[in-house]
Amino acid sequence: MFKKSRRRKKYLNPYKQETRRRNPEYKRGLFRRRRTLPKAKISLTTPRFRAREASGGIQRKIFFFLFLLGIGSLFYLLFFFPFWEVDEINILGEENIDGSLAEEIVRECLQGRRLFIFPKKNSIIVSRKEIIERLEERFAQILNVEVKKEFPDVLKVMIVEKKPVAIWANGAPRDLFLPPEAFVSDTNPEESLGEGEETKPNFSALLAEYPDNPVIEYYFIDAEGILGDSVSFSEIPEKNLTIIYDQSFREIKPNDTILSSEFLEFLFQTRDLLPLKIKLSISEFMVPVPESRDLYVKVDGGFQVFFDTQASLSDQVEALSMILDKEITKENKQIKYYADLRVEGLVYYK
Repeated sequence: MFKKSRRRKKYLNPYKQETRRRNPEYKRGLFRRRRTLPKAKISLTTPRFRAREASGGIQRKIFFFLFLLGIGSLFYLLFFFPFWEVDEINILGEENIDGSLAEEIVRECLQGRRLFIFPKKNSIIVSRKEIIERLEERFAQILNVEVKKEFPDVLKVMIVEKKPVAIWANGAPRDLFLPPEAFVSDTNPEESLGEGEETKPNFSALLAEYPDNPVIEYYFIDAEGILGDSVSFSEIPEKNLTIIYDQSFREIKPNDTILSSEFLEFLFQTRDLLPLKIKLSISEFMVPVPESRDLYVKVDGGFQVFFDTQASLSDQVEALSMILDKEITKENKQIKYYADLRVEGLVYYK
């Protein structure tokens, strides 16, 4: 038999030749990884290839330049082009606030630059929040503000105001109040509609010193008893609102809560009921001290009527009606200074 000769296989890759030694394709050691052969670098040095490579670099530079130019032009057109500048401001819904002053405040919000770069008057980046905060800070009469943009150059500011129900007068001339002799201790007030021993009311809380020539400040007041903006005396007749005079001469400012809603409701009921039941027209309403439950009403007869706002209005009006019909009219008397209805079942008058 012929012995089969062992021939080594010849491979193109010398690393794949059969050998008893460790395959040199792997490194020795604990962490073995495959050895990679370096890739052959091909360099073409022909003039034609060099020219093509140079032209490709120029094209990339031109494309990058045009890209930057487009971005810059778009940036300028959006934020710096005069076409987007706010030119017209429309104030809508104002009734008791000064519309021209509101417009001036809005224009002040559009002055200057944002982040030291972008002009604030650009309609794209106009800050609605800043405009609303400035208007609400300046006008206490504002209930709600809405800012709308109408591109390219119109800004609409829609204002919803608090509805005023009366006018609060801080300070008043002396002749609105009763003279000091109306409250002296030796006065003997008449007692009516009550039985028992005669008692004298304590008027010590009403004795106060008022300035001779105070400056009256008028403010709107809403149904919740919160002060609004100030109003000039010349505008009061056209508003056709009830005036409430403050006898305390306290320091007040817009957004202060002056009266409760219950107090105001009692006042308006008095305004409607008193002329209807007793045929007395009301000239002024007065509040003596802060957080008072007393209401003073000056009628056309020249005297004042003191009401307790936490007692029944109908009972107090009925008591006044009876004293005027039974004692004042029949006995030909006259109420010169006041009629006090604050004691239940009794009427004190002088």
